[in-house]
Amino acid sequence: MENDLNIFSDYVMSNYDMQNKLINEKYTHSIRVSMLMIDLALRLDLSDEDVRLAFQIGLFHDLGRFKEVIRNQKFNNLIFDHGAYSNKILFNDGFINNFDIDENDYLTIRKAVYFHNKKDLDNHLTEREALFANMIRDMDKLDVINVVLKKKILSFTKKHNREVLANYFKSETIDLKNLKSPTDRVILYLSFLKDLHFDESKEIAEERHDLNKMISGIPVSYDNKELFDHLVSKINTENHNKVKIKR
Repeated sequence: MENDLNIFSDYVMSNYDMQNKLINEKYTHSIRVSMLMIDLALRLDLSDEDVRLAFQIGLFHDLGRFKEVIRNQKFNNLIFDHGAYSNKILFNDGFINNFDIDENDYLTIRKAVYFHNKKDLDNHLTEREALFANMIRDMDKLDVINVVLKKKILSFTKKHNREVLANYFKSETIDLKNLKSPTDRVILYLSFLKDLHFDESKEIAEERHDLNKMISGIPVSYDNKELFDHLVSKINTENHNKVKIKR
């Protein structure tokens, strides 16, 4: 896996300006996600070969983001499909050929990378394809939460979109097009924790205190406090953890 990391790092550093804040952010995000993928794979008791495959998918999943920075100077899932573009770099441009990977795993990688940022998974994925796709979706969400919290741009002080709230309570994937306020984005990130696919992912989130970080790091207005605490309690109930509301 060290060689995989070196190949990935050499590619990014040779093709993009590491002094660019967004490039550096996405580079470090990719490495953290790949390490989280190892953690999850071990908890799922996967084979050594599949632990490495999970690590590689973590490295690959956001390859398209680097090109997005060059093109648009920002990240926007509504105007640039970075999952699809990551696959272009991997398979159309041949970046995958730099790695020692069984070609039988190419389709699994392609689908995990493509679907990691999509609203929902394809119902026709094989069991193995769905396994790795759900793994990268879970671990990507956990790191995204921490990245956003560090930026201190979230707040729960405005009105919410009723459709976003309805999606949350129905455990339906929230459509990014419906995010109208910072409050809606908080609901989105809370849904990341509530709707993690694997129990093992929930264990990782609890050990990292991800929910408590959100509770302590997001400003909540008096008018919205009851709703916010209700959203948090929903996570505790559905994930069967013992995270306490601290405010």
